[in-house]
Amino acid sequence: MGTALRPKAKLDHACALVSQIAYSLGPDARMPTFATLCAQAQVSKATMDAALGQLEAEGILSRKQGSGIFVSPDLRQGIALICDPRFSIEPRLQRFWELIVGEARLRVAGTHYDLAFHFSTLDPEPGTQEPALHPGLMDDIRAGRVQGVLTVGVPVETVDWISEEGVAVVAFAGEGPVSVNLDNADLVELGVDALMKAGCRRLALWLLPEREGRDPDETAVTAFRRSLAARGLQYRQEWVRPQPSESSDGSSFDQALEWTSELFGAPRERWPDGLLVTNDNLTRDVMLALQRHDILPKRDLVVASHANSGSPVLSAYEGDLTLVEYDSAEIVQAMFDRLETLLGGEPLAEPHIRIKPKVRV
Repeated sequence: MGTALRPKAKLDHACALVSQIAYSLGPDARMPTFATLCAQAQVSKATMDAALGQLEAEGILSRKQGSGIFVSPDLRQGIALICDPRFSIEPRLQRFWELIVGEARLRVAGTHYDLAFHFSTLDPEPGTQEPALHPGLMDDIRAGRVQGVLTVGVPVETVDWISEEGVAVVAFAGEGPVSVNLDNADLVELGVDALMKAGCRRLALWLLPEREGRDPDETAVTAFRRSLAARGLQYRQEWVRPQPSESSDGSSFDQALEWTSELFGAPRERWPDGLLVTNDNLTRDVMLALQRHDILPKRDLVVASHANSGSPVLSAYEGDLTLVEYDSAEIVQAMFDRLETLLGGEPLAEPHIRIKPKVRV
C-alpha cells in the first residue's frame, strides 16, 4: 500500500494511523516502537519520523529519548457536531438546533473534548458518491483529526461514510449504525392519554404539513388510531390533518387557518373536544388561528402539543396547553454517552434508542 501512495499521501496515511492508535490507547500510554509503527503504516523511516514530528506539534504524541514514544498526557479528543443546514435556516427547526448546541457546549465544558460545529452540504454533487460534507471536514476525518462525530439530520449515506473511515459516529434525527431518535409514537400515546384524563372523547390529530406533498406521518397516524382503539374511542379520518395526499404550498399558519375553518366551521356538535398537535411550531400557528375564530382552549376544547424543554416557542400559551415534552439535555446526554462508549472501544447493547417524552400539564 505504501509504495502506491504519493509522498504527501503516505505522510497523511501515517499520521492518521498513528493518531488512531494514540487515541485508542489514551493519555500517557506508551506507543508501539518506531519500527513497529513503520511496519504497520508501511512507510519509510523518514516518512514516519515526519509523521511523528507533526503529531508532536499537534500535541498528540511526545518522544522521550531513550524511553520511547508516548501519548501526550494532555491529549484532547476532537468531536464534530454536524448538522443539516436546514436546522439553522428554517425557523421551525432553528430553536431546536440552538438547544442542542447549548446542551452540547455544557456537556464538553471541563472535559478533554474539543467540540467543533459543522454544517453538512445541502445536496451532494449529482452523480457522485461523495458524502454531504465539506472538503476540509472530510480531510480532517481521513487524517484522524476527528475522533468522534455527532450528526443531526444528516443523510444515512454520509453517516455510513464516517463510520467506514473508522470514526465513532452517533446519529440523531436520522439513521446510522448507532442512532438516537425521538419516539413519536410515544408522544401520540401520551398525548391521547392526557386528553382523555382531561375529559376529552372526540380527538383530532394535526401534523406538520409536508411541502413535498407526502402523506402524513404514518407512524403518528398509526399510533393515534391504535391509541384510540385501545381506549374505545372512535377514529375519524376527517379530524386528521393534513389529509393523505394533501400538499402544502403556503405557510403552516395558512394551513392552520384553513383547518380551523374546516373543523370548527361545522355545527358545534361536530367539533372535536380534544386536539393533539405533534409539532410545537405548528401549535403556535394553531393557537393564533383558533383566536381568529374566537375558539378558546380549555373553554371550547383541550389542546395537547409536542414541546422541547427550554424552548420559548409556546411560552405565551403554556397555561392553555398540555405539553408532551422532550428534554434536549436528555437527547444530548444520550448521544454523548453512546459516543463515549464507542470511543472507549466498548460494545453497545442497543445500537438504536429512542427518547421518550414526558407530560407537563
